[in-house]
Amino acid sequence: VVPAVSDPGHLPFPDRSVDVVLSVLRLRTLPAGDRAVACREIARVLCPGGTAVLADHRGAESCARVLRDTGTDVRARRAPLSAVHGPVGVVVARR
Repeated sequence: VVPAVSDPGHLPFPDRSVDVVLSVLRLRTLPAGDRAVACREIARVLCPGGTAVLADHRGAESCARVLRDTGTDVRARRAPLSAVHGPVGVVVARR
């Protein structure tokens, strides 16, 4: 496991080199255009058979569309996070 904190638009990994990407409550902090760039970066670094899990109040559904456009298999749904935070979009994407 190599945790990384980086600019979501420029992930510091080679193409198709990451087995798992996890993003929880991060997409909502990005402007819509930057969200799309970050989602394309996730698709770029995800290796064949790799999985991305994204959970957020805002942005998960739009990221699901971007990932689908890259040919990534995507499952998306709304799920409860907590009584305080309400539902979130959950995206599970497999390359």
